Amino acid sequence: MSCDPRSIAREWPPFARKMFAKFPEENRANECALMVISVHPQEHTGNPINPRSFVQIFRSPDFEMEAVQVSHARLYRLRA
Repeated sequence: MSCDPRSIAREWPPFARKMFAKFPEENRANECALMVISVHPQEHTGNPINPRSFVQIFRSPDFEMEAVQVSHARLYRLRA
């Protein structure tokens, strides 16, 4: 199963807010954060073997998505 990482940004915040609201008050007083690191199942960075990467952070209490800029550096094979 695969999904577009952008769909996580759309669908996760309402679910996270609802779940976080069920935590005890003493737990909600602390910050909750989730970092999601993913790759797109079809998009790539110009080379099909390098999928497009996404890093998203969701923080309480609103859990709105914060995108982290990802650098798509070239991968080099190390020679022994």
